[in-house]
Amino acid sequence: MRLLQIANSLLAGLALEATATSTSTPSPKYPPSVKIKNGTLSGVHNTAFNQDFFLGVPYATPPIGKHRLRRPEPAQAWNGTKNASTYGPWCVGTPPGIVDLPGFAQASEKFLAKSEDCLQLNIVRPASLLPKYKRLPVLVWFHGGGMASGSGVDERYNGSFLVQESVEMGTPIIYISINYRLATFGFLAGSVIEKAGLTNIGLRDQRQALLWIKENIDAFGGDPNKVTIFGESGGAFAVGLQLIAFGGRGEDLFHGAIMQSGSPPLARTIFNAQGREEEFQKILTATGCSQSQDVLACLQAVPTDVLSRASSSNTQAPVLFTANDDILPELPSRLLDEGRIVKVPVIAGINRNEGTTILALMLSASNATLNTFEDFAAVIADRGFPPAAVRKLWDLYGDEVTNPTEAGLGDVLPSKYGSEFPRVSLFVGDDKFGFTKRYTNQVWDAAGVSSYSYFFDIAPDKAYLDPAIYGVPHVSEIPYVFGNANGVGWEKNPIPQGPDNAANLKMVKLISRMWISFAASGSPNNHKVADVKCEWPVWSSADAKSAWFKLSGLTTQEDNWRQEAMDLNIELTKGREW
Repeated sequence: MRLLQIANSLLAGLALEATATSTSTPSPKYPPSVKIKNGTLSGVHNTAFNQDFFLGVPYATPPIGKHRLRRPEPAQAWNGTKNASTYGPWCVGTPPGIVDLPGFAQASEKFLAKSEDCLQLNIVRPASLLPKYKRLPVLVWFHGGGMASGSGVDERYNGSFLVQESVEMGTPIIYISINYRLATFGFLAGSVIEKAGLTNIGLRDQRQALLWIKENIDAFGGDPNKVTIFGESGGAFAVGLQLIAFGGRGEDLFHGAIMQSGSPPLARTIFNAQGREEEFQKILTATGCSQSQDVLACLQAVPTDVLSRASSSNTQAPVLFTANDDILPELPSRLLDEGRIVKVPVIAGINRNEGTTILALMLSASNATLNTFEDFAAVIADRGFPPAAVRKLWDLYGDEVTNPTEAGLGDVLPSKYGSEFPRVSLFVGDDKFGFTKRYTNQVWDAAGVSSYSYFFDIAPDKAYLDPAIYGVPHVSEIPYVFGNANGVGWEKNPIPQGPDNAANLKMVKLISRMWISFAASGSPNNHKVADVKCEWPVWSSADAKSAWFKLSGLTTQEDNWRQEAMDLNIELTKGREW
């Protein structure tokens, strides 16, 4: 599908998905036009939702040619009016098919337009409310994909339903999605890169986008003093890293943060200097730059597809963070321990079975199964944990299978991936998402800043993923957060249909409204869903509770499950490089 077709299909889809409550008030001006510091932008008006779109807006100089692998620079001014009526391309990352996560990978990705000239953002605003609401809260989306793939242009992150819900609840917002450089294009490391100060480029792109928003969003009717960043998976890790960037120097760029299946990372994120150099040398070999007198100039000159393939060819990590520069001056765990955080309210949460699809992807890559302790030990061998600790983790997660807590396996059973797949999937979910979420709550509580914890427990439609294998896996919450009840942009609608559809639609409304409420007020409880009486409590060490999102509704539960396993994971991981 070509880029123009994608943009047109999205606009058409929005028209088809408009609800009976959509306002028909005409936009004050066709097409909508906004003057910012760089020049004038001409957007497009969507009549079905009465929303204005400003799409493919550059927030930085195109990172091509001599700007490849360099820190982002502010976007250049232009003469006349720039057309902002169509989406721009995805950023280039790892080649399609490298990370095909069950339940999220889509065959259409290989046909999408991708480019290095991708540092753009997309703005969706309610059109007719701006004279009444002069400055609206802003939600800024960081897409997932492990910072190696994905895009803010992905139709599944369509913000129109979320903006429409905000209008209906009387708390209108502006939605923004951003692109940032991925994989080798955004996260190279090694002695040459580090000496040149070109580390953590993708994080710097995100920072540049936030700076652009701070300087320009008021021209669109947004409030630069009420910006909330949110993301899922790799996007949530990125949000977490922005919370500790520059040692917690927020620069008033954002005022709240939501992390869905990801937090400031502790585990398997920062390679040591030797590991970073080894990975860098593999990149040089794969690109033919290893013998060059000026390897940086060589890397800037190789074709895009060569650098893309190099990011996933014979390397352990297409994303290499460095924790010895200005943006990450220490290991994330040390910054957290020292309370060097941006002191804004946060939401952090996970899904019941975060590890199932991720572990299935890992096993499929090696055609392996999990049936014994030795199989488990092989899965985590790269952690370098002491043998006694590996055995202890095995036992602790075995206890969860035989005597489950509220946060146990749910519907997951032994499967084609092996008899011990359920047990190991719990560890993988905690290892990647669970214990960092809890640690984040602990750090925010110690700093005296509000944080909220959630546990998402609604399985996708059985026709989408088998709950006996995957349960409530990674990414399950996304259509609920975006108010996307009909699964627009998904190859199959993940939201269960049939007799449970009404209950699911209620949860779609509640969850999306809680995110809107948090963006507007710093609390998720001003959602205005009349028949929901349960309050989502602030997390505290003295009374640790999570909001539990179930098909039956919202409840709260103690957030102390698998405490011994969580504590051991934190102890084994904090302060370590790989």
